[in-house]
Amino acid sequence: MRGEDAAEFLQGQFSQDLRGLASGGVAYGFWLGRTGKVEGDSWIVAAGEDAFRVFSRSLLAGALIERLERFIIADDVELADETAAWEASWWSEAAAVEPGDSETSTYVLREGGGLLDGSVIRLVKRREGLSAAELGADAGASQVSEAEVEAARIAGGVPRVPVDIGPNDLPQEGGLETIGVSFNKGCYLGQEVMARLKTTGRVRRRLVVVSGDGEVPAAAASELKDGDKVVAELRSRVGLAKGGWVGLAMAGAALAGQEAGELQRADGGGVVSWRSRGVSG
Repeated sequence: MRGEDAAEFLQGQFSQDLRGLASGGVAYGFWLGRTGKVEGDSWIVAAGEDAFRVFSRSLLAGALIERLERFIIADDVELADETAAWEASWWSEAAAVEPGDSETSTYVLREGGGLLDGSVIRLVKRREGLSAAELGADAGASQVSEAEVEAARIAGGVPRVPVDIGPNDLPQEGGLETIGVSFNKGCYLGQEVMARLKTTGRVRRRLVVVSGDGEVPAAAASELKDGDKVVAELRSRVGLAKGGWVGLAMAGAALAGQEAGELQRADGGGVVSWRSRGVSG
């Protein structure tokens, strides 16, 4: 994205404050609807004067461009899909990376987005014959698969957009307002709801960590019950090497005030333990 109005335009669309973002700097946040629900998340990289790169795991470039174009009226803003020009890779820990020019840049995307402490995404300009070093390998850092990162983040209780927090959910329901929402910037889409929740401090639902024995529940087996009442919806889930599985579930008001307990799978798959979760970003 580039243009004379690019910075002001993004500031009015994105949940994070982009003011003062130095060239090569990165901000993580959300694209919210008017009711504050999470339509997607992104890392925004300052890529020079009046230029930004937007990286998202939750939205394809075409869908994000279409969304943003709806709000461009008389703004001097140009949008382009650069997906084919960049390489994303997952690494076990962060290391210092100096931002380069537009043809050689390596960006370390640190905040949020379903990443655990010590795990980062490296976004690198794609070139012929890229070596591991050029992709961001440093002493003490090793490349890992996206599947490994996914298993670690679920076991660690870290939400991912849109799997755990999506178009029907608020950032606060996953604790993501601490890493992806600014309460000090001016108006942006969804800002009124964010400000109201900041004042009241109350949401009726929250993500919790759940675990059980046996096979990982099928995608259709998502309802968790307390007696005869459905009180939670299972979202992410993954099998464990030691057996059993772990996942994240959106729990309703019925579990308010509790820190742990047991529920039953509505499909008859047995007892599920649950506990409150912290957020690592």
